Amino acid sequence: MCRDCVRSNPDAMHRRSRYSGPDVQRSDIHRLQRRLHLGGAEGHRPPVQSTGGSTFTFQFPGPGTYTVTVSIATQGCANPTAADSLTVKVPPCTQMPPDTPPPPPTTTTSPWCSILLVLAIVLLLLGALVVIVGVCINVFWVWIVGAAIGVVGFVLFVLWLFLCAAITPCSLILTMYCLLDWWVKVVAPVILVVAAIFGGVPCGLAALGAWAGWGALLSWYTTIMFRVGCPPIDCTARRAP
Repeated sequence: MCRDCVRSNPDAMHRRSRYSGPDVQRSDIHRLQRRLHLGGAEGHRPPVQSTGGSTFTFQFPGPGTYTVTVSIATQGCANPTAADSLTVKVPPCTQMPPDTPPPPPTTTTSPWCSILLVLAIVLLLLGALVVIVGVCINVFWVWIVGAAIGVVGFVLFVLWLFLCAAITPCSLILTMYCLLDWWVKVVAPVILVVAAIFGGVPCGLAALGAWAGWGALLSWYTTIMFRVGCPPIDCTARRAP
C-alpha cells in the first residue's frame, strides 16, 4: 500500500490534480493506497482521503493558485518512494449562457380588418332595426331596404371571418363583443316591448325575429372569439388601463 498527501492553499473550485509515480513499478502501483489532504483557511472543507489506481483526481474549492505536494510511500517504508511539487493555477469556472428562447412571431394586422368588422356588425344591427320599422309602419320598401342592409352586413362579416379574424386586434374584438352583448341583453328586449305595445302583433313578431337573429349572431361571434384565441370577458367589469 502507498499513501499520497496533497497539501494546498485553497482558493478554488473545479480543477483536477493528477499524479502517476514514474519511479514506481506498475505492479507496485496497484498495491498503493493513497491519501489526499487539502489544508487551508478556516472554514473550508476538512481533509479528504482518496484511494484508487495509478491516478487520482481532486476538485479544488475555488479559483486561485495552489502549491501541491505529492508523495508516495510503500507500506512499511519510512522514506517516500517518490515525491514531487508543482504549482497549479485554477481558473474561474465559466458557464455557458442559457439558451435565449426565440421571440414570439409578430402578427401583422391591417386597419381595413378593423373597419370591416365594425362595419359588418353595425350593418347587421341596423338592417334588422330597419326591417322592424318597415313592418311596424307597414311600408314594404322600408323593410326591403332593411333586409338589403342586413345582407350586405352579413357578407362583410363572412369576409372578415375568413380574411381578418385571426389578425384583428383582440381589444377591438372584445369591444364589439360587448356591444353585441349589450344590444342583445338590454336593447333588444326594450325594442320588443315597445313594438308589441305600439305596433301590434306583426310589429312584435318582427322585433322578436330580429332579437333571435341578433342572439344567433352573438353566439356565432363568441365561437369565433374562442377560435382566434380572444375569449369573451365580463363586459360589466372594469378593464385595466
